[in-house]
Amino acid sequence: MRVAHAVAPAGASYVLSPCLHHGRSIMDLVDCRLVVNIARTESLTHGGRDTFLSLPAASLRLKSLEGELGLRLFHRKHNGMALTEAGRSFLLYAERVLASVDEMHLKLHEFKDKRRRFLRVAASSSYVTDYLPALVKAYLSQHPDVSITVHAARKEEIETGIMHDRFDIGFISSPETSFSVETIDFGLDPLVMIVSASSELARLDSVDARRFAACEHVVLGESATMTSYLRERLAEHGCQLNVRVSVADYKTMYDMVAANIGAGLIPQSLARRYDHSNVKCIPIDAQWSQHRRYAVVAEGARSIHYVNDFMSYVIDHWFSDETPRAA
Repeated sequence: MRVAHAVAPAGASYVLSPCLHHGRSIMDLVDCRLVVNIARTESLTHGGRDTFLSLPAASLRLKSLEGELGLRLFHRKHNGMALTEAGRSFLLYAERVLASVDEMHLKLHEFKDKRRRFLRVAASSSYVTDYLPALVKAYLSQHPDVSITVHAARKEEIETGIMHDRFDIGFISSPETSFSVETIDFGLDPLVMIVSASSELARLDSVDARRFAACEHVVLGESATMTSYLRERLAEHGCQLNVRVSVADYKTMYDMVAANIGAGLIPQSLARRYDHSNVKCIPIDAQWSQHRRYAVVAEGARSIHYVNDFMSYVIDHWFSDETPRAA
């Protein structure tokens, strides 16, 4: 299997810390992955699913971890799970541990098969769930000697990973980085408002920021880069984001909007891939909607042929109206 996500098997018991509570180890890789997935999806159900745990098993594991730590890692809310201050600290270290485990596996695989080429890619969770799977699948089918590890990470983690050579390529949504590195601008990808075809708003040819802000919104979770970006841009207009429901991915957002639950904000390149029979895309008359896509490449990877080849493939196919197909 060439695409890995550093998910430990449900039965794994790799001990990360010698800390004991009543004589027992308190932490393993599954605990770390579960907390990361719950934080990313803001849902115990979805977080457990992504860690290959049933809801009861995920709930019991989280409760046991919190009990043994003597700390509450999440606030349980009616609309999902939110990290506590202690939870945010735990998340930071858990992500570092899992990234290190990924790197270790990658290095060991290099010893096992000298002929295989290994590519480490990092991107936000929306890139990982909505964009990259089809691209990676099609690319790998044409390049059997390449293996790709895809990491879901926040922008700050991507930059740190690129700087310390833990990732070869990082996909980001802003040209500004926290360190000196060349960003690759691979095109304009405007953000558009999506509404149900049965909504009164569907008759509009465009909307301004205030009209957009007045809607009830279907958004990605609070930890999503897009949601943070939207809140900041609306605040510049003196507006607040009126959230009706938070979802884990753009496809779910699209389905919610089609059912007239609320309005959504989605990149135009992604909207083109979905069924338009029940949803209308409306341009937003605001400079901040002119969204662009960027990538950064680690200094040590810039001269590697297959890294540049993969980047070229992604840029060529990112804005395709059709999902790339395996050859």
